[in-house]
Amino acid sequence: MLNQEYFAIELADSVRLALPLEDLETLTRFEQHQICPIPGVSPYWIGVVNQQGSLLWVLDSRQFFELKATAPINRQKRTVAVLKRLVGGTWRRVALAIERLEGMADLSLAQTLEMNPVLKACHHSLFTTTVNHSDRPLTILNTEKLFQAIRH
Repeated sequence: MLNQEYFAIELADSVRLALPLEDLETLTRFEQHQICPIPGVSPYWIGVVNQQGSLLWVLDSRQFFELKATAPINRQKRTVAVLKRLVGGTWRRVALAIERLEGMADLSLAQTLEMNPVLKACHHSLFTTTVNHSDRPLTILNTEKLFQAIRH
């Protein structure tokens, strides 16, 4: 599992996630005016954006994981990690709004830690494990479980 390649990002509340590189389609930024809010959906959905002719849902990771903002959120521009996953024979995509990009993370020799205490227990099933990376916790996202959770 840790032999996979990962890309590290930071969410609000200094929570760092490792995204499996095979599930990471792209990293990009959207201007707020590009994102169309959808009324009546869960509050963690910022809205949808037209990306290369198809609609892409934008997920507010801070609200979804119930995190506190460590710095003021720039609502004019959103940095997102576009994740993709084959679900039931169809490719699904979601844009995960994030605070900061960190870069590639070699976890092959990383030591396993307890789950990051900032992450609520109700979300623990969405993660594989937490490891020590650059002397700070880095929690590995289980992309399959995330797509299952947002589908419901």
